[in-house]
Amino acid sequence: MEKKLLRKCLIVFCFFSLQGIYAQYQNTFTVSLLKAKFIDTTASKDVMLIFQVLIADTANYPPRINYPPKCSILINEVQQTVPMTPESVSLALDDDRIIIKNVRVYDLIKDKVNLQDRNKMLFMTFTLNNLSYDHFNKMWFTFSLSEKRNKSLRWEKTFELNLEK
Repeated sequence: MEKKLLRKCLIVFCFFSLQGIYAQYQNTFTVSLLKAKFIDTTASKDVMLIFQVLIADTANYPPRINYPPKCSILINEVQQTVPMTPESVSLALDDDRIIIKNVRVYDLIKDKVNLQDRNKMLFMTFTLNNLSYDHFNKMWFTFSLSEKRNKSLRWEKTFELNLEK
């Protein structure tokens, strides 16, 4: 009886240990938040989030993007989940040619990036549309990436953001 219980405990421990490894794998990607900004300055309903992803191993470029992201905001000192639907979130991807292909976004981040970096880079611009919440400026945004060759190796992070007007 004790051996069976010990075996069950060991199996459960291994399962949860592996789950932690799966969610915490971070060696392939380096992700930086470059800008978090309201883009609808009159009603503060639309938000743009710009991230830079550096990929050390070019065999994993481009990474797989696990969709949809997760989002919550602070309203009256209470954190509320924001539903992410295809209508409410869009994603634009750019590489080191962002200076030519997406001048509007590049102008917002040009002082924070080095396009001459030797690593393969990807710029991810999330646009959250028509957020029907009033008076918030703090947000938590979570997204994850997986390796191109091995989607079970995943990177995930929650960013705490203070939004610019």
